[in-house]
Amino acid sequence: MAAIFYPFTILEKYLFVPASESTGLSEDRIRYVFLLFASVLLGLCMKYLLHPSRVNNTARHWYCLGWGLIFGLMCFGFVEMMCLFAVIGICYLFLQIFSPKVVQTYTMVWMLICISVAHIYRLMTDYGGYHLDFTGPLMVIVQRTTYVAFAIHDGMGRDPAQLNEDQRKQQLKQKPYLFEYLSYNFCFLSFLAGPACTYNEYQDFITGANFTSAKLENPNQFAQAKEHVGEPSNLSIVLQKTLSAIFFMILYVVLSSWFPIDIILVDDMNLVKRIAIMFVVGCSIRARYFFVWLMTDSACNAAGLGFSGYSKLGYAQWDLVSCVDIFAIEFGTSVRTMVNGWNITTSNWLRRYE
Repeated sequence: MAAIFYPFTILEKYLFVPASESTGLSEDRIRYVFLLFASVLLGLCMKYLLHPSRVNNTARHWYCLGWGLIFGLMCFGFVEMMCLFAVIGICYLFLQIFSPKVVQTYTMVWMLICISVAHIYRLMTDYGGYHLDFTGPLMVIVQRTTYVAFAIHDGMGRDPAQLNEDQRKQQLKQKPYLFEYLSYNFCFLSFLAGPACTYNEYQDFITGANFTSAKLENPNQFAQAKEHVGEPSNLSIVLQKTLSAIFFMILYVVLSSWFPIDIILVDDMNLVKRIAIMFVVGCSIRARYFFVWLMTDSACNAAGLGFSGYSKLGYAQWDLVSCVDIFAIEFGTSVRTMVNGWNITTSNWLRRYE
């Protein structure tokens, strides 16, 4: 794992192990959290030092791919990263050898087989455990590889008249180069836990088109029209999401230490107390997911990925790759509202290809 390279060894010896011993959390979780925070800082560096006006697209691809591979080696090790490379490589091979009319079918079937085998293997080797392994990134890679396959199918294998508005927007008229394909799948901003955006959305982020193509409906009417001059600042939204993530991280650590999940199995407990404890345990579990999703969203926004345009009032919106709507989940008045606020990018993927 981290011992593959000397800098990783230093981090493990002087940071990961001591932090694990002091908090009681496993070392792999400490490493995971460290990389989530590191991705925010690296994202800011990418936004302001490797801006599309300063460097070419190749440099930005290399930055995303290189750090993604480093993150993968630190978290999962060489063998598991080679498994991910093999899975993605076969998907790219499918793009080259199969007709655009059927490539999406072969890719989807292959990825579903891979994710099923991976989870079955995990159940056999770590049943009931929570060790971080490559199945996390693999679930996101399922979405990314199928996004590309369906985009090629829509752009090169279907009658344009049959496409809806979203399919026309996401379609690909030519196959991506291997280098770009790897950068898309291994991008450090979302490699560890998502979110998954479409290939065209990622390319717009690399080229800066996500900002240059955004338009205000009527700049003269909006108080925030000044944001349209140049790019909108991402610092406030990154700070907001990062601080929110830290709050939920602390909440999880505190609640999980006071109310471990196995406390609900205690026999001598009345019904009211059991329901109350189950509620608190549920809050603790949700806080863990809120922390991870807010951090990955913050990292993406820090680099410039996630900008979705301007609201009707002229405010910059950074919700393109947001995975969670906490207010909808915690205060939703219907099951539909709560479900729609959970793992949003995966829900979008399912709606596109259901």
